[in-house]
Amino acid sequence: YAAYLSKSLHRTSDTVSYYSEPAYFEVKNKDVTDIVIEAKTGATVSGTASFGKSDEAASLARLAGAGMVLSKVGEDGKDLPRPMWSEFDGAAKFRFSGLRAGRYRLMASSGAVQARGLACVRLETKGVLMDWVFELQEAQQLKDIRAVFVPAQGTIRGQVQMNQPIPPGLHLYVKAHWINGGNVTMGMALVGERNDFKFEKLPAGEYELSIEILTA
Repeated sequence: YAAYLSKSLHRTSDTVSYYSEPAYFEVKNKDVTDIVIEAKTGATVSGTASFGKSDEAASLARLAGAGMVLSKVGEDGKDLPRPMWSEFDGAAKFRFSGLRAGRYRLMASSGAVQARGLACVRLETKGVLMDWVFELQEAQQLKDIRAVFVPAQGTIRGQVQMNQPIPPGLHLYVKAHWINGGNVTMGMALVGERNDFKFEKLPAGEYELSIEILTA
Protein backbone atom coordinates (compact mmCIF):
# COMPACT_ATOMS: atom_id res chain seq x y z
CA TYR A 1 0.00 0.00 0.00
CA ALA A 2 0.93 3.66 -0.28
CA ALA A 3 -0.42 6.76 1.46
CA TYR A 4 -0.02 10.29 0.17
CA LEU A 5 -1.68 13.69 0.16
CA SER A 6 -4.48 13.79 -2.39
CA LYS A 7 -6.35 16.59 -4.10
CA SER A 8 -9.05 16.79 -6.71
CA LEU A 9 -7.93 17.48 -10.29
CA HIS A 10 -11.08 19.49 -10.99
CA ARG A 11 -11.42 21.96 -8.14
CA THR A 12 -12.64 25.40 -9.18
CA SER A 13 -10.90 27.24 -6.30
CA ASP A 14 -7.91 25.14 -5.38
CA THR A 15 -6.27 26.18 -2.10
CA VAL A 16 -4.23 23.00 -1.51
CA SER A 17 -0.63 24.26 -1.54
CA TYR A 18 1.15 21.04 -0.63
CA TYR A 19 2.00 17.69 -2.16
CA SER A 20 3.82 14.58 -0.94
CA GLU A 21 5.69 11.56 -2.20
CA PRO A 22 4.05 8.18 -1.45
CA ALA A 23 4.77 6.55 1.90
CA TYR A 24 4.83 2.79 1.23
CA PHE A 25 3.87 0.16 3.81
CA GLU A 26 2.74 -3.44 4.02
CA VAL A 27 -0.37 -4.70 5.80
CA LYS A 28 -0.11 -8.09 7.50
CA ASN A 29 -2.05 -9.45 10.50
CA LYS A 30 -1.89 -6.36 12.68
CA ASP A 31 -2.62 -2.64 12.58
CA VAL A 32 -0.19 -0.38 10.77
CA THR A 33 0.74 2.70 12.78
CA ASP A 34 3.24 5.56 12.76
CA ILE A 35 2.99 6.19 9.01
CA VAL A 36 4.77 9.45 8.21
CA ILE A 37 3.73 11.47 5.14
CA GLU A 38 6.11 14.33 4.41
CA ALA A 39 4.22 17.34 3.05
CA LYS A 40 6.13 19.63 0.71
CA THR A 41 5.24 23.16 -0.36
CA GLY A 42 4.15 23.00 -3.98
CA ALA A 43 4.49 25.50 -6.76
CA THR A 44 1.61 27.74 -7.87
CA VAL A 45 0.48 28.91 -11.32
CA SER A 46 -2.17 31.64 -11.41
CA GLY A 47 -3.45 34.45 -13.57
CA THR A 48 -6.39 36.16 -15.26
CA ALA A 49 -8.15 36.07 -18.60
CA SER A 50 -7.76 39.25 -20.65
CA PHE A 51 -9.77 40.48 -23.63
CA GLY A 52 -7.76 43.39 -25.00
CA LYS A 53 -9.98 46.16 -26.32
CA SER A 54 -13.19 44.13 -26.38
CA ASP A 55 -16.14 44.59 -24.04
CA GLU A 56 -14.73 43.23 -20.77
CA ALA A 57 -18.07 42.64 -19.06
CA ALA A 58 -19.60 40.81 -22.02
CA SER A 59 -16.47 38.70 -22.49
CA LEU A 60 -16.39 37.74 -18.82
CA ALA A 61 -19.95 36.47 -19.09
CA ARG A 62 -19.02 34.35 -22.12
CA LEU A 63 -16.26 32.63 -20.12
CA ALA A 64 -18.67 31.33 -17.47
CA GLY A 65 -18.10 27.60 -17.09
CA ALA A 66 -14.81 27.63 -19.03
CA GLY A 67 -11.31 27.50 -17.58
CA MET A 68 -7.62 26.75 -18.07
CA VAL A 69 -5.94 23.35 -18.36
CA LEU A 70 -2.47 22.61 -16.93
CA SER A 71 -0.71 19.47 -18.16
CA LYS A 72 2.57 17.93 -17.01
CA VAL A 73 4.88 17.42 -20.01
CA GLY A 74 6.93 14.24 -20.28
CA GLU A 75 10.51 13.84 -21.46
CA ASP A 76 9.22 13.07 -24.97
CA GLY A 77 7.48 16.46 -25.14
CA LYS A 78 3.99 14.93 -24.94
CA ASP A 79 1.41 15.78 -22.30
CA LEU A 80 1.05 13.21 -19.54
CA PRO A 81 -2.39 11.79 -18.64
CA ARG A 82 -4.74 13.41 -16.09
CA PRO A 83 -4.34 17.16 -16.75
CA MET A 84 -5.57 19.61 -14.11
CA TRP A 85 -8.40 22.04 -14.71
CA SER A 86 -9.20 25.38 -13.07
CA GLU A 87 -12.52 27.06 -13.80
CA PHE A 88 -12.52 30.83 -14.16
CA ASP A 89 -14.05 32.58 -11.17
CA GLY A 90 -16.30 35.66 -11.39
CA ALA A 91 -13.29 37.87 -12.11
CA ALA A 92 -11.94 35.46 -14.78
CA LYS A 93 -9.09 34.36 -12.53
CA PHE A 94 -7.56 30.86 -12.46
CA ARG A 95 -5.18 29.12 -10.06
CA PHE A 96 -3.29 25.84 -9.78
CA SER A 97 -1.41 25.00 -6.58
CA GLY A 98 0.42 22.17 -4.84
CA LEU A 99 2.45 21.46 -7.99
CA ARG A 100 5.65 19.47 -8.29
CA ALA A 101 8.62 20.93 -10.14
CA GLY A 102 8.81 20.07 -13.84
CA ARG A 103 7.68 21.08 -17.31
CA TYR A 104 4.06 22.11 -17.81
CA ARG A 105 1.77 23.20 -20.63
CA LEU A 106 -0.91 25.84 -19.94
CA MET A 107 -3.83 26.11 -22.36
CA ALA A 108 -7.47 27.17 -22.34
CA SER A 109 -10.08 24.41 -22.14
CA SER A 110 -10.49 24.45 -25.90
CA GLY A 111 -13.92 22.86 -26.25
CA ALA A 112 -15.64 25.06 -23.68
CA VAL A 113 -13.91 28.22 -24.90
CA GLN A 114 -14.50 27.60 -28.61
CA ALA A 115 -18.16 26.87 -27.93
CA ARG A 116 -18.37 30.45 -26.66
CA GLY A 117 -16.78 31.90 -29.80
CA LEU A 118 -13.47 32.74 -28.11
CA ALA A 119 -9.87 31.54 -28.46
CA CYS A 120 -6.87 31.90 -26.17
CA VAL A 121 -4.17 33.23 -28.50
CA ARG A 122 -1.23 33.90 -26.18
CA LEU A 123 0.08 34.00 -22.61
CA GLU A 124 1.87 37.00 -21.11
CA THR A 125 3.72 37.79 -17.89
CA LYS A 126 4.38 41.45 -17.11
CA GLY A 127 3.78 42.37 -20.74
CA VAL A 128 6.26 39.78 -22.06
CA LEU A 129 5.16 36.91 -24.29
CA MET A 130 5.23 33.58 -22.43
CA ASP A 131 5.67 30.12 -23.95
CA TRP A 132 2.78 27.66 -23.70
CA VAL A 133 5.27 25.15 -22.25
CA PHE A 134 7.44 26.28 -19.34
CA GLU A 135 9.66 24.94 -16.57
CA LEU A 136 8.35 25.24 -13.02
CA GLN A 137 10.85 25.23 -10.16
CA GLU A 138 10.33 23.77 -6.69
CA ALA A 139 7.83 25.91 -4.71
CA GLN A 140 7.86 28.60 -7.43
CA GLN A 141 5.01 31.13 -7.40
CA LEU A 142 4.30 31.84 -11.07
CA LYS A 143 1.56 34.44 -10.96
CA ASP A 144 0.07 37.41 -12.84
CA ILE A 145 -0.21 35.40 -16.05
CA ARG A 146 -2.50 37.02 -18.63
CA ALA A 147 -4.33 34.56 -20.87
CA VAL A 148 -5.32 36.73 -23.83
CA PHE A 149 -8.59 35.85 -25.57
CA VAL A 150 -9.96 37.10 -28.90
CA PRO A 151 -13.20 36.47 -30.81
CA ALA A 152 -13.11 33.25 -32.82
CA GLN A 153 -15.67 33.12 -35.63
CA GLY A 154 -13.61 31.88 -38.60
CA THR A 155 -14.23 28.67 -40.56
CA ILE A 156 -11.89 26.44 -42.57
CA ARG A 157 -13.32 23.68 -44.76
CA GLY A 158 -11.93 21.52 -47.52
CA GLN A 159 -11.20 18.06 -48.85
CA VAL A 160 -8.26 15.69 -48.62
CA GLN A 161 -7.13 14.18 -51.93
CA MET A 162 -6.13 10.55 -51.38
CA ASN A 163 -4.60 7.96 -53.74
CA GLN A 164 -5.87 5.02 -51.68
CA PRO A 165 -8.37 4.44 -48.85
CA ILE A 166 -7.42 4.46 -45.17
CA PRO A 167 -6.89 0.88 -43.85
CA PRO A 168 -9.59 -0.50 -41.53
CA GLY A 169 -9.18 0.47 -37.88
CA LEU A 170 -7.56 3.83 -38.67
CA HIS A 171 -8.97 7.37 -38.89
CA LEU A 172 -7.61 10.35 -40.81
CA TYR A 173 -7.51 13.74 -39.09
CA VAL A 174 -6.58 17.25 -40.22
CA LYS A 175 -4.84 19.46 -37.65
CA ALA A 176 -5.04 23.27 -37.82
CA HIS A 177 -1.90 25.05 -36.61
CA TRP A 178 -2.33 28.77 -35.92
CA ILE A 179 0.89 30.40 -37.14
CA ASN A 180 0.16 33.77 -35.49
CA GLY A 181 -0.01 32.05 -32.09
CA GLY A 182 3.40 30.36 -32.29
CA ASN A 183 2.15 27.42 -34.38
CA VAL A 184 -0.22 26.30 -31.63
CA THR A 185 -2.72 23.58 -32.58
CA MET A 186 -6.24 25.02 -32.60
CA GLY A 187 -8.04 21.75 -33.24
CA MET A 188 -8.31 18.41 -35.03
CA ALA A 189 -11.05 17.58 -37.55
CA LEU A 190 -12.00 14.03 -38.47
CA VAL A 191 -12.01 13.50 -42.24
CA GLY A 192 -15.45 12.30 -43.34
CA GLU A 193 -16.53 9.60 -45.75
CA ARG A 194 -16.27 12.07 -48.65
CA ASN A 195 -12.77 13.08 -47.53
CA ASP A 196 -14.13 16.42 -46.31
CA PHE A 197 -13.18 18.29 -43.14
CA LYS A 198 -14.29 21.44 -41.34
CA PHE A 199 -13.02 23.72 -38.55
CA GLU A 200 -15.29 26.27 -36.93
CA LYS A 201 -14.87 29.17 -34.51
CA LEU A 202 -11.23 29.92 -35.23
CA PRO A 203 -9.48 33.27 -34.60
CA ALA A 204 -8.40 35.32 -37.60
CA GLY A 205 -4.87 34.73 -38.84
CA GLU A 206 -2.59 32.48 -40.86
CA TYR A 207 -2.93 28.69 -40.57
CA GLU A 208 -1.00 25.60 -41.57
CA LEU A 209 -2.84 22.30 -42.02
CA SER A 210 -1.32 18.86 -41.48
CA ILE A 211 -2.53 15.27 -41.71
CA GLU A 212 -2.44 12.69 -38.91
CA ILE A 213 -3.56 9.07 -38.95
CA LEU A 214 -4.75 7.61 -35.61
CA THR A 215 -6.17 4.30 -34.52
CA ALA A 216 -9.92 4.08 -34.10
